[in-house]
Amino acid sequence: MSKVAFFLVDAGPKKTQVLKAIRDVFQLGYADIQEGVSTPLAVRQLFDRANRDFPESLLGLLLRLNQLGAIVATYQLLDHQCYDAEIKYYEITADRLRNAIVANRQSLAEQRFLSSLEGTD
Repeated sequence: MSKVAFFLVDAGPKKTQVLKAIRDVFQLGYADIQEGVSTPLAVRQLFDRANRDFPESLLGLLLRLNQLGAIVATYQLLDHQCYDAEIKYYEITADRLRNAIVANRQSLAEQRFLSSLEGTD
């Protein structure tokens, strides 16, 4: 599974609402939320059994921040990678994240189905 690195590039005109939305998803203090792209605000596993709702929460956050006029960046990191500002990463947009969530659900459903067939010998 991959990780995501989340950045707040510019909070935009509704900074208080933006900070609250980010705080709700990533459980960060207001003082921890800084604008910029040198260091991610958070790096999280995208699909993790310990936090199954995270992908949908992140999608909701991306959509909400877009509505509020904030500029954010979310990049995909491989499990073994740490963020390095000198490296170009695959950007995860709301549409790409939505597609990844659908693909993950389909894959899990297929795995459950195949697992149920193995037990019917």
